[in-house]
Amino acid sequence: MRDALSLTDQAIAFGGGKLGSADVEAMLGSIDHSAINNLASALYGNDAPGVLQEIARLAEQGVDFAGVLADLLSFLHRVAIAQAVPDAVDLTLPDSEAVKNLAAQLPPEDVQYFYQVGLAGRRDLPLAPDLRSGFEMVLLRMLAFRPAGVHQLPRSPEGGAATAKKSLAPTGAKPSAVAAEQSAQPRAVAPEPAPTAQASKPQPEPKREPSTQASLNHESATAPAEPPAAAKVIQPQVVETQSVETAQISRDDSSVIATVVSFDELTATVWREQFDSFGLAGLLRSICSHCVLQRVSGDRLAFQIAPENAHLLNEAHHERFEKALSTYFDRPLKVDIEQTAIDQETPAEYQARRQAEHQELLRQLIHADPNVQLLVQEFQAVIDDNSIRPAADS
Repeated sequence: MRDALSLTDQAIAFGGGKLGSADVEAMLGSIDHSAINNLASALYGNDAPGVLQEIARLAEQGVDFAGVLADLLSFLHRVAIAQAVPDAVDLTLPDSEAVKNLAAQLPPEDVQYFYQVGLAGRRDLPLAPDLRSGFEMVLLRMLAFRPAGVHQLPRSPEGGAATAKKSLAPTGAKPSAVAAEQSAQPRAVAPEPAPTAQASKPQPEPKREPSTQASLNHESATAPAEPPAAAKVIQPQVVETQSVETAQISRDDSSVIATVVSFDELTATVWREQFDSFGLAGLLRSICSHCVLQRVSGDRLAFQIAPENAHLLNEAHHERFEKALSTYFDRPLKVDIEQTAIDQETPAEYQARRQAEHQELLRQLIHADPNVQLLVQEFQAVIDDNSIRPAADS
């Protein structure tokens, strides 16, 4: 009670002998709830000038912009709750009506996006030159990177998803024009295309050329509407190039495994690169993968293996190796294995090098992906290179 009386005396002195809510808020540095609602409404309307004007008005009051950002996040949290569970809105708060109104207008994905950017901004706010400029950059970032083509979908109570798709592509309008119109008027429902039921029927006079307007109507009815030009930026050409290169590597690897080698084609290079084609398995495969084909002389094959890789090689493995190759080439063969230092790449080393090159290419593609770069730049994400695996291994 004593503290309350002390604060009351200070408020009366601050107000020049009068006790008013505006003077008390200014004295305590509290934030007007209407300012938070104004900021949220400006974000909803993509109104960057309105955002800056409201921030300038708050700066004149000497507010703490870190607290403003925290209150804005709390406001967005309540908006998200109102969208998910409308009955859970706390009606005792003075801005509950503003929360309900914005929840009915702002798409849920935008609410989640604004909240996520705001959370990241709170972490970076102490690094800004001053709190006001840091707060301004957080809100401008919300507007600059707001997902295009999602929050602008018109809502129709009767037409459902089909009506929304039609409204994105009005008759005779280009996709870029549609996107520009929707950016200017986010909630304006575009006119639906004219009915084309009769246009799809065979024309009684095939020689007559259809009008340009009818042709456009027919195309809009039969072909899927193109997305706005801004949405296409999310899929740059580099992504397509990556998938082509990765697919090419997979095709090359599969062709190596599936190739059937004739005895006349057998060379040191073919032995190394087509090693998986010879049907060796288990421990025998592991031992033979360290062997290098030195020469082919008639029905005799001469191999070399390094002494450090020959500790598991014995006579039984030698015989199984000889039998496996004889079966594969369908002819009796003799195999000689010499333990000596080798200066050629073994099948095991070849496959390890190929796998490392493939893994490095995947790493480069992930790091160069524009969507991944956006996550790194905006949310300080860190790529775990050890988690990158080919699609077949996932």
